[in-house]
Order: sequence, then structure tokens, then C-alpha cells
Amino acid sequence: MKATEAKLLDFLKKSPQFVIPIYQRTYSWTEKECRQLWDDIVRCGSSDKIAIHFVGSIVYIDDHPYLLTANMRPVFEAFRKAVLALDPCVSEEFLKRYVAYKAETNFVDVVPQARRLRLTLNMRFAEVNDPKGLCKDVTDIGRWGNGDAEIGLSNLDELPYVIGLVRQSLELQLGNGGES
Repeated sequence: MKATEAKLLDFLKKSPQFVIPIYQRTYSWTEKECRQLWDDIVRCGSSDKIAIHFVGSIVYIDDHPYLLTANMRPVFEAFRKAVLALDPCVSEEFLKRYVAYKAETNFVDVVPQARRLRLTLNMRFAEVNDPKGLCKDVTDIGRWGNGDAEIGLSNLDELPYVIGLVRQSLELQLGNGGES
């Protein structure tokens, strides 16, 4: 995720209303955390002596509303955690149409959809070792993302297998030739 520093007031001016999904409220925010944030805002806003105050991270996903749904958010969060843990050189970039995971260049691109994450592996379809035969050859199909192999991820049970395929793309890019 690309982090940027912003003034809270400027951030809040982006939209007249922000919605914290119900599943996220119970997961991360209790009344205690909401009260603490509000008290901090009031305290800092009413004091000329406090020039800056860190309120923590606010994740705002404007271009990818499907990542905020109750079904896809946990799948995406588990996926991104697993991909970022593959190697210290891996980075993540939120783009207009997809989320890119990079080492030297993109090795997997994620297009968030209503019921799944559509993943494109940046490798030739023939190079993918896919014993279950779940990858689709998208060589001559126009899609957002880079690469010729596509696979869907719709639930957490599929994650270990899918990460194995993603690892192949990363290792190919890093010159390991798919060897573990």
C-alpha cells in the first residue's frame, strides 16, 4: 500500500461521508477506540500549542470498492500479507485498475472483483507449474495486469495453493527459475 502523509482535516474534506463497514467496526474499533480518536481530534483542534499529532493509519481505498466488502476484505488482507512476506524486496502499489506486487517489476497483479480476486501472474502460461490445472491461459486476451496466466482467489482455503503459484512468478523474476 502506498502511504502518504496528510492532514486529517484535508483528508476529511475529500468526502462528505465516510463509511466504516459493520464488519470492520466490530473487528477493529470499539467504542473505546472511537472515543480516543474523537478526544484526540478535539484536543488537538482546540489547542494552538499542538502543531502536529499522529493519529495512526487510515486506509482509504477509493478506486477498489470491492476490497471493502465483507467477503473480499479478509481474502485480500490475507493475500497481501502472504505476498509481502515472500521476500523483503516485494512492494505493493495501488493503481487505478489493479493492485501490483513488484520485485524488479510486477510479478502478480490483482484485479478486485465482487466475488473474487482475479490474479494475473507475470509469466508465460507454459511456465506455470499448476498440478490442479486452475490457471487460465490469457495470452491473447486483453486484461488489466501483466502476464499470461490467470487464477481466481475467492476464499481463504485457496490461499496456500495460490501463493505457491504467485511464488513461482516471483522466483522466475528474481532468477531462481522456480526453485524453492
